[in-house]
Amino acid sequence: MHLGTIFHGWRGRRQRIEAVETLALAINTGDYDAVRKLISSEIEVIDALGRSITGAEDFVAADRAYRAQVAGAQLVVESAIENDGDVLVTGRLSGDNPEFAGSTFWRVCFRGDLIARIEITRNQSQMTVTKFHALQQQRR
Repeated sequence: MHLGTIFHGWRGRRQRIEAVETLALAINTGDYDAVRKLISSEIEVIDALGRSITGAEDFVAADRAYRAQVAGAQLVVESAIENDGDVLVTGRLSGDNPEFAGSTFWRVCFRGDLIARIEITRNQSQMTVTKFHALQQQRR
């Protein structure tokens, strides 16, 4: 294997991890213009029970509504590792609401440089943006 290939692979891994960390920061600060630049227009966000949000604008609207329910909500990335092109994230959500706060695990998949899919795993009693979105849809 040639050194340029090794370096390019390392740089690609580092860029994907940085994209995930930047996404968390953008979500935490409510910078949804930055979020849109990081995600595919066809993004799928799905939880372990199969509840999903598809499309960048639907994700932005759902996340904005979700975070409006919890004062000071923050996503804290505790670790992020690249594995076969995906980024595996261990983190926690902070906030005043115990339904919201707690551990979270994400698998973030890319299409090119953009985030194309986020798989969220949490305790079933804890809220996810997908669960919140599904509850909102039921109320309509």
